[in-house]
Amino acid sequence: MERLRLVKEFLGIDDETEAKAWCLFVDMLRAMSDAEAGLISKADADNAHRQFELFLMQHDLKMLSDEDGLEPGEFAIIKRTTSEMKRVNSMDILLLMNNEDICEVLIAEDVRDVAGFPDNIIRFLAAPNVHEWLKERIIERDPERGERLLRAVIDEVPDDIYAHFMLTRKYEKDGRTADAEAEYRRFLRIRDDGIVWANYGWLLERMGRYDDALRAFERASSLIQSEMGGDYELVDELQRSISRVSRMRNLRGEDAMKAHAYQQAVWLINEVKGYAEMHFGREMEIAREEFMEAENIEEMSEEDEMEFMNWFLFTRSLPDGRTPAVVFADERGLDEDTKAKLKHLGSPKSGIYEIISYEPDAFRIRVRNLLSDEEYELMADIEGIEVGQTFSGNLYPWGDIYLSGGALRIHSPELSDEIKSVVESFSTSDSSESEDKREELHNAFTSFFGSWEAVFDTKEACEDAINRFLDWFFLERKTEIGKTIAEIYREEHGEEMKREPFKIPQSFESAKNIGVLSDAEEGIFLVQDYGILKNVIENGSVSAAGEDAPEMGKDEIVEKIRAMFIEMEIFVLRNLLQSHRENVINVLNEVFNAELPEDADVDNVISFIMQMREQRETL
Repeated sequence: MERLRLVKEFLGIDDETEAKAWCLFVDMLRAMSDAEAGLISKADADNAHRQFELFLMQHDLKMLSDEDGLEPGEFAIIKRTTSEMKRVNSMDILLLMNNEDICEVLIAEDVRDVAGFPDNIIRFLAAPNVHEWLKERIIERDPERGERLLRAVIDEVPDDIYAHFMLTRKYEKDGRTADAEAEYRRFLRIRDDGIVWANYGWLLERMGRYDDALRAFERASSLIQSEMGGDYELVDELQRSISRVSRMRNLRGEDAMKAHAYQQAVWLINEVKGYAEMHFGREMEIAREEFMEAENIEEMSEEDEMEFMNWFLFTRSLPDGRTPAVVFADERGLDEDTKAKLKHLGSPKSGIYEIISYEPDAFRIRVRNLLSDEEYELMADIEGIEVGQTFSGNLYPWGDIYLSGGALRIHSPELSDEIKSVVESFSTSDSSESEDKREELHNAFTSFFGSWEAVFDTKEACEDAINRFLDWFFLERKTEIGKTIAEIYREEHGEEMKREPFKIPQSFESAKNIGVLSDAEEGIFLVQDYGILKNVIENGSVSAAGEDAPEMGKDEIVEKIRAMFIEMEIFVLRNLLQSHRENVINVLNEVFNAELPEDADVDNVISFIMQMREQRETL
C-alpha cells in the first residue's frame, strides 16, 4: 500500500496535508531513534526535525500534546485557524515507525489478503525487542478487529503460542473467563506447554477453582523443570503459587472470604500498575525524579521502587487532578465501591510495626504500631518472618483489611530487638507509668505547638516543625527529675542518644496541607488535608473548603470530608465536638444527608460515625 494512503487510513486522517505532516513526524522520530543507536548522524536527525518543523510552518499547522491539554500519550496536528482535531495515540505512531506491514494488516478488511500474513504478525508478536505494550496495541486500538486478527492467525497456525497468549489475555481482561479457559484447553490439546499450564493455573486460581489450579501448577512445574532445570525464576514462582493455592483450598468461612478479597486486590493493583506503565510512561519518569529528590535517594532499592510505584499509582495526581488508579477505574467502568477502595490506597498508615501474630495458612498478620499501640490486620504472603520481628513501611487500607503494597522493610531479629528496646525505654511495662509517659508527650506537644492540633501548608514545613519539636523534647526539655531524656539515656546506656531525622512518607507529597494531632492516650497522628476539614468545621459548611481547595468541585469536597470523618480517630472527633459541636453536627448532616438533632451529644455523634464506618466496611 502507498505510504500516504496507509497513514491516512491507519490514523483516520482525511486531510492530505495533515497526513503528510504525520509522515514527516514519523520520519523525524525514526531518524532520532536511528541517531541514538548510531545508525545515522545527528546532523541527519536534525535535518529530519527541521523538515517537519518547516512543513508545519509552511502549512500553518501546529502539533499538540498532553502539555496542551490532551490526554497523556496523545498527539494532534491541527490547522491554526480551526479547533477541529484528530487525536492520535502515540502507540500508533510507534507502530508506523518500524512496523508499517503490521499497520497494513490492522486496517485490512480481510487479513488473509495482505501479503506476508500470518508470518508478519507472528514475527511481530514473537519479537523480543518489541515492548509488550506495543504488541497490546493491536488489540487495544480496535478490540473486535484485534480479536478477529488473532483468531485468523490461530486458524492458520493453531499452535502459535504468541497469538494464543494475546488472545487469552484479551479474554481475561474482558472478564470472558469461559472463552479464556476454552482457548487454554484448545491449545493444551495440541501442545503440552509448561508456560501455558502456568497461565491456565493462574486463571483457575482467579476463578476460585483451587484444586484445578493446583493440578495445573504442578503440571507446569514438572514440564518446566524437565525442559529448563530447577534453576529458573518461573519454577520458584510456581512453587509459591502451589503453596498459595494449597492454603486457599483449605480455607473456609470468613478466612476464605478475606483471603480471596486480598488476592483479588493484589491482582487488581497489578492490573493498575500495568495500565500505568503502558499509558503514563513519560509522567512516571517525571514523578520518579520528584520522588528521588523528595526522599533524597540517589539509587532506588527494590523497596524504594515499590514505594514509588504505590505513591505514583494512588497518591500523586496527574495533570487532570486524578491519580492513575482513578483513571484506570474510570476507563474500565469499575463500580463505585472498588473505585473508593483504590482512592483510599492513597492514604496509607505509615510507621514502625511489630508482628504480634502470624497465620500464614490464612495470609493474616496482626501488627502493632510501636508508637501509637494501634493494631491492624494485615493480609500478606511473606516468607521467613516471625512473631516479634519489626518492620517499617506503609499499610494500605482495603475495606476492613490492610495490604503491604509489597514494600515492607523487614528488620532482622537483632535490629527488631534493638528497636523495641528503644521504644520500651520510653514506654515501660508498668501500664500506669506508660500512660503517664504518653500524657507527658501530649503535654509537651501542646506546650510546644500551643494546641493539640497543628496544621502546615507543606510537607517540608511539617517535617521541619516535627523535627524541631523532637529535638526540643529529647535534647532540651527537662523532665521531672531535672534532666533531659538524652541525659538520662546517656547515663543508662553509656552512649549518646541518636535520633534519626523524622521524615514524612512520600504518600503525603500531594496533600494540600498536613495536620499533626496529639492525644494523651492515643499518641500523635499525621492527617492529610486536615486543614480543609478544620476550615469546614470552623465555618460550619462545606462551602468554606473552597479557599483551601479551589480546584475541587463541591461533590469531590463532600466525598473527601465524608471519608475523613469515617477514617477519623475518635479522639479527633471528640475534640472537634468539644470546641465546635453545633458546626460538626451541621457538617455531618450536610455530607451524609443525615438528620442528627442539633442537641445530639458526643456519644450519639460517635455512634453515628461508627455506623457509617461499618456500612462502608460492609460494602
